[in-house]
Order: sequence, then C-alpha cells, then structure tokens
Amino acid sequence: MEASVIVPTCNRAGKLRRCLQALAGQTHPAADFEVLVVVDGSTDNTLEMLAALQTPFHLRVIPQSNAGQCAALNRGAAEAHGRICIFLDDDIIAAPRFLAEHLRPHRSRDRVVGVGQIKLTLPPEADWFTLGFAQYWEMHYAELNQGRRPPDWDDCYGGNMSVSREAFLAVGGNATDLKRAYDVELAYRLRQYGCSFEYLPDALGEQLESKGFRELSADAELSGEACVELARRHPPTQPKLFGHLLENRLSWKLLWRLLQAANPSARRMEELQRFTGKRAGSFKWFPLFYNYYFWRGVRRAGLDAPRMV
Repeated sequence: MEASVIVPTCNRAGKLRRCLQALAGQTHPAADFEVLVVVDGSTDNTLEMLAALQTPFHLRVIPQSNAGQCAALNRGAAEAHGRICIFLDDDIIAAPRFLAEHLRPHRSRDRVVGVGQIKLTLPPEADWFTLGFAQYWEMHYAELNQGRRPPDWDDCYGGNMSVSREAFLAVGGNATDLKRAYDVELAYRLRQYGCSFEYLPDALGEQLESKGFRELSADAELSGEACVELARRHPPTQPKLFGHLLENRLSWKLLWRLLQAANPSARRMEELQRFTGKRAGSFKWFPLFYNYYFWRGVRRAGLDAPRMV
C-alpha cells in the first residue's frame, strides 16, 4: 500500500461524506491507497453513513471514544498500512490531483513533508471578520504560490499535509496536550528530525469556512495560548510564532492594552469592528483585531508578547 489518507472526524457526517466522495474522484489509482476514517466518539449517524458508503478505494473505519483530533490522527497513523500518511480534515474537498501531488515528492526523498494548499470558500452571509480572515489566508498562500519564500514548519497545517509513516512515528506523532498549533509543533519536530518541506500548490483542498467573528476570535485566542506553550517547549520557535506581534505599530499595541483594560463584551467588539470596517477597507483593520485576540491568548498564558525582544 503506497499511501494512507487519514481523516479524523466527530459529528460531521454530512461534511465527511462530501470529503470522501471527493477522494473517490482522484486521478491516482484507487487500488494504491486506503482511507482511514477515525471516528472520534461521534454521536450522530457517522457510523451508519460510513457502513452504507460505496467507495473505489479501501475504506477502513476506526471508531474510538472521544479523545480529540490529535489522538485520532495518531491512532490513524498507528494503524495505517501505507508508507506515506496523508492527513486530511473532514471538511476539506480534495481536488482530483490531490493524492498524486502529495505522493510525488515522497518517491524521490525519504524525509520530506508535503505541504498542500487550502483554499477557503465563504458563505454569502460571511461577516466582516470572516472576510478579513479569508484575505489574510489568501495572502499567506500567495507568498508560497509566487515563490517569494520557501515553505517551512510554520506553513504546515494538519488538514492538508503528508509525511512518511516512519518519520511521523519516529518523532512521536502529534502532541495530544495542545489545544491548537499541534500541527506546526509536529512540523517543527519533523524539521529537527531532518525533514525538508515541499509546497504542493496542486495538492489543493477546498474548505468551506462557516465560522464567524465569535468562533474565529476564540480560535485566535487559543492559538495565542498554544503558541506560548510551543515556544516554552521549543525556544527557537519564538521569533516566528510572535514576530507578527512585534511588527505591529506602537499605537495598535497601546490600543490592545486599552481594550484589555476595558474588557468589552463580544457584542461591543462586533459593533467596533463593523464601525472600523465601514470607515476603511476591511482588511486594513483586520490585523488589529485578529492580533489583539491572539495577544489576549498569549497574555492569558503568561507572556507579554509586545514587549518581547
């Protein structure tokens, strides 16, 4: 078996079905790969849907008690038969050449991490914060698509990446005690293990971003907390994890402190965001708010990032 696609899932039967249907349309021969769906304590109809689903590839279903996404990914890799593990989120629709592109670099190198591209698709009712997040996301991949810099460990998102099963197991898999940033923490350890990184623009996955302001701002805070823990475990990661905070203008850092002191409600913050969004281009103000929430998570974890040197 050349490859194992590992898909963790919990209570998202509809999205999972669309994910698996896309894998059924791959250009790569279906006989050369398997798909492992690790059902992490789902209470919806996921297991029934999977039992009735017909696929051209070998589909293996691994149910387990709810233990979290990292534990599900580790379980899938432990039971995989393929030489290469391809990790895919259950809400991502893989393009037809997704699998072939992920496998290509692994045929000529042993220690390489494939970094796929994720495209966000927004619903028509997406709010201002979500629009800014999508533009920020697009700029991230534009740098890689245009070759303005090489990929590195902080570009690895667990929803679309590949690595040999041997290397994944050698570094101990995903850290199960991180709420966020577990994927880049894994990638950093893979870098220390001797892996290089190859960006794969045609290993494309499309994700419907249905989160709004409250969900995305909460995610940013959790990311801030997780990055503090990552930096404590691996001090050389600090410049990349927090450099974007240090680059912000002094006036924004002072505003963050004022907002922190005022501690406005979520509703008040939404009103402030809408106000600034109407006064200027949406994206101009997005970094102020996104980095504020990230900074809140950093401070909550015990680090005052804007004063770091």
